[in-house]
Amino acid sequence: MKCFVGALLILIITFQLPAAYAFTCLEKSQTYISQGEKYFELDDLLILNSKNKKQLSTVYDQITSDRWTGSSIETVCKGSDKNPRAEQYTFNIKKATFRQNGRSEIKASIQKKNRDNGSSGSGAYHLFGTDNFIHLELTGDTISSIEKSLQKIAGRSRFREVVTSLAVRKKTLTIEITYFSNGYSVGHETFSLQRK
Repeated sequence: MKCFVGALLILIITFQLPAAYAFTCLEKSQTYISQGEKYFELDDLLILNSKNKKQLSTVYDQITSDRWTGSSIETVCKGSDKNPRAEQYTFNIKKATFRQNGRSEIKASIQKKNRDNGSSGSGAYHLFGTDNFIHLELTGDTISSIEKSLQKIAGRSRFREVVTSLAVRKKTLTIEITYFSNGYSVGHETFSLQRK
């Protein structure tokens, strides 16, 4: 049974992380499709072993020692559930740095400038939170994961799913992140970075 589930999740992440991602608002998560109502349970979280953590650290070591620059594309769903629209924003990444925290999570600090209106800003991303994995695949210098958690916002609860792919190729780094709320897509980000 575990082998079947593992194979199924590999298939899921293959479909959810294509090379050229065509994002659609409020598209049903492949995880939700495969799990049905079990999607709204948290009894399938993975516990990382020492081998997993060592593999993650090996990839992290390749990116934490440098500063990165490049570009990003952010897609956000707006409008109503019946009539959603995807709004896309393009940014120049002036500086990105990565730091591994005490666990096997990595924090990205990113300074960016909107190409359309020239506004600048900064933000922090927490990638690969070790408490929330339902799938983790490490192949060479690539990490692919699905994370799921229950969040409470303004007195309401929602299930948040984050599908992430991080790939290091010598002097380049590509990160793809897709966000789902209660099983439906609400946002997507792509980072294309180069070592500075």
